[in-house]
Amino acid sequence: MVSYPGTLRLDSLLSSTFRRKSSSNATVSARLVSLSPLPSSSPLRTPKLPLKMIPSSIPHSRLFICNSSSTAIAEPEGIKISSVSTKPMEGQKTGTSGLRKKVKVFMQENYLANWIQALFNSLPPEDYKNGVLVLGGDGRYFNKEAAQIIIKIAAGNGVGKILVGKEGLMSTPAVSAVIRKRKANGGFIMSASHNPGGPEYDWGIKFNYSSGQPAPESITDKIYGNTLSVSNLILSLNALFKPGPEIIISNQVYLLYTFLF
Repeated sequence: MVSYPGTLRLDSLLSSTFRRKSSSNATVSARLVSLSPLPSSSPLRTPKLPLKMIPSSIPHSRLFICNSSSTAIAEPEGIKISSVSTKPMEGQKTGTSGLRKKVKVFMQENYLANWIQALFNSLPPEDYKNGVLVLGGDGRYFNKEAAQIIIKIAAGNGVGKILVGKEGLMSTPAVSAVIRKRKANGGFIMSASHNPGGPEYDWGIKFNYSSGQPAPESITDKIYGNTLSVSNLILSLNALFKPGPEIIISNQVYLLYTFLF
């Protein structure tokens, strides 16, 4: 199993139920420590999980956001949500296949976060509030750090559950299949398709709607418009994790992780 320096291992989280309610009452939390791919001043500096789950008496996993401009805005049922100031960034024109740039562009402070927040700003609240989203990708460089950014912002904006492929891996067709099979509200695909991956090459993000198909142009146009005016990132500072069973899809076993917020 390949592990890149400075990346988080999603397999150290847990498996998913793919259910709205879990049959298990077990709650597991993990201690998180700082990670360095993004600037140390970034409010979205991603945490690194230990290689194995560390049972803890702390009721929530903790995501560290160190920024003086971070303002707590809500704490529903123990979930800490903050608003972090940001500024629009150029070059976030969104096409039918999402956004595709060099890795170094996405690693700029708040670049990916701005786009994800703009996406939530573009959707009707009923399309994601307390809903289920799917998250996976092709395993290229920066996927695991990006997954943490997406999870934080999704939770902060009120998503109820995120289903993440084992190791963060899930092909584009698999994401679409899981969205439809589990009646999810949509899903993120971390992929630049056939473009080469690596620190000097490409990374991409796509959003598929509840149909499993790419978001329509009416939505991608709104996303781009909102990237030009985004001023705040809504983030969750902690999350609950629950274990669940494996799911069989297309004759393959996909072990998914559930993020319960």
